[in-house]
Amino acid sequence: MPARTVALAALLSVSALAAVTAPAHADPVKLQPGPNGKDVLLYSGFGGGVQAYAGDFRNILAVGGGPAGPTASHFTRTLIKFDLTGVTLNPGEKATLGLYVRNNDPVGESPSFGVSPTPGLPITVSVLPATQPWTETVVTWNSYTATATTGATITSTVVDSIGKYYTFDVTPQVQAWIDNPATNLGFELRGNTVVSGRTYVYAIFDSSAAANRPYLEVAAVPEPASALAGTLALGILAARRRRA
Repeated sequence: MPARTVALAALLSVSALAAVTAPAHADPVKLQPGPNGKDVLLYSGFGGGVQAYAGDFRNILAVGGGPAGPTASHFTRTLIKFDLTGVTLNPGEKATLGLYVRNNDPVGESPSFGVSPTPGLPITVSVLPATQPWTETVVTWNSYTATATTGATITSTVVDSIGKYYTFDVTPQVQAWIDNPATNLGFELRGNTVVSGRTYVYAIFDSSAAANRPYLEVAAVPEPASALAGTLALGILAARRRRA
C-alpha cells in the first residue's frame, strides 16, 4: 500500500477516535427552574390556580387534555422561564430545552391525571414563546389565558413514552432573548388533544425532583467525526503535496 494511503488511513482512524472520545463541549451552561428560573402548571380544572391546591398538582407540569361537557375543564398548559443573566450563545453553540416525561399519576392524587402517552397514543408537545408577563405564585389558567395571545411555535415533538427526557432545539428563541432581555417572558408548552376512551392523554413533566426538572442547556455542538477526520485529512495531504 502506498505510504500516502497508509498515512491517510491512520490519520482517519485517529481523528475518528478523537472525535468520539473528546468531550462534546467544554463548558456547558445548564439552568433549571428553582435556582435559575420558575415554572407553573396551568390547569383549566382549577381556573383560579393550582397554587392553593393541597395535592401534588403543585409538583408537576403538564400539557394536553380537552373539554369535558360544555366547558373546557381539563386543558393544561405549562409556563417555564429561565434567568438568562450572563448567558451567551456563541457561534457553534446550541440551546436545548429538556423535559422529563413521568407517569401520569401524581403521588397522592386519585384518580390519576388522565393517561400517559404511549406509541399507540402519542401526544405532540409544542414549545411557544409566552406572550404575557406572569408570576409563578400568582398566575392562573384564567388570568393567563384571558389576555395571552398565541405566539409562533418554536418547535414541537411527538412524545410516546414516559421515564425519559425529550429535548427541543430553542436556539433562535434564546438568542433573541439574550439580545433583548426585556422580551424574555419564558416558554409556553402546549399539547394537542388525544382521547383515550373517556379520558385524555397528558404529557406530565416532573417539577419536584431536581434530577428530573426541566432544564435549558447551552453547549457547543460537537463536530461530526467524519467532518473532523475529513478536515484533518485534507490538511495532511496538502502538507504532503507542498513537501513533494
